[in-house]
Amino acid sequence: MLTLPLICALISACFAAPATQEGKQQVAVLREYSLGGRHNVRYETVPVGYKDASGNPVSGRVGASANCYDMQGHERQEGEEYQRANGKFVYKCKSGNEEVIACVATDRANKQKIAVGQTVDVNGFWHKCETHPNGSTVYTEQSSCSYGGKEFKPDEEINVGNLRLKCKEHGYEVVGCFINEGGANENLEKGQSKLIGNQEHFCEEKDGTLQYYAKRSGCIKAGKEYKEGEEFTANHLKYKCTAGAVDIVGCLIDDQRPLTVGQDIVEKNMVYRCYRVGGRIEYTEYACGYNQTPSCTPAPIPETPDDVPALGKGLKSPGFGAFSVVESSGGKLPDLQLDKELMARLQAQAMQG
Repeated sequence: MLTLPLICALISACFAAPATQEGKQQVAVLREYSLGGRHNVRYETVPVGYKDASGNPVSGRVGASANCYDMQGHERQEGEEYQRANGKFVYKCKSGNEEVIACVATDRANKQKIAVGQTVDVNGFWHKCETHPNGSTVYTEQSSCSYGGKEFKPDEEINVGNLRLKCKEHGYEVVGCFINEGGANENLEKGQSKLIGNQEHFCEEKDGTLQYYAKRSGCIKAGKEYKEGEEFTANHLKYKCTAGAVDIVGCLIDDQRPLTVGQDIVEKNMVYRCYRVGGRIEYTEYACGYNQTPSCTPAPIPETPDDVPALGKGLKSPGFGAFSVVESSGGKLPDLQLDKELMARLQAQAMQG
């Protein structure tokens, strides 16, 4: 028996989970499948015997007993049936010569004895015991592939993960992909893709291997669906649906005026800032230039690694009269709203102070 393990992690990404809709992380799930099979099962034997000058069998003990001698040199009685140590054939002593009268099948056929010249069918697979002109007897059985407790014939397809494999005489061939939609399988050929609902499925050949993966077409943000490439705004942040993930592409002043990431605007004693701190985008606005308010020249934004706190090392909140919203790029939208009336009262208090 030839067991052929198939490592999907080596030949393909068997499953690729869609991009998370509240983040940009792409997730690939690799699984390992073990497939077995029976290939090139062939036993052959030649009986012990004596032949004359013309090649015809003659008695092994002329003028004496018609008993035989087997391969190990043991004497066998006329008409006796026996097996050799490997147990693969049944022999019989006849007129001083050894004859092969049957083959012993493998465990696939429950080790049953198959008479020479016969073919038996077991679970749809043939098993043969044949004799040849050269005097040899050969046992062969139909090749098979096995997966999930089931045997497959050559050229039958096997669905493993999301890949379609074809059983071959000497192993397996990856021929395509399939999608299970509504309990029914739908085939994808190499290089083919198909959109089903909001999921696009791909069957791609890359670097000599076949890969199946699926990704969401469009994004979901705060429970709402957006199309690929669609832009939308919320809480002073501007988003764009890109490759199934939500990107923050900028900020908005009063939810209307665009402010690019890394940009500051100072006008009418107000500072508006949109900047990246580590893996986060922050929009901040605050009054400046009044008594007890910050300077209207904002401090530079330091470069920070991705794992820093929301404001970043070295940055401090402008404090009194400030509004700030912070969100990781692709992260969950905080439920914050700017109270303009409260902001105006704070600014008035600062001016009077």
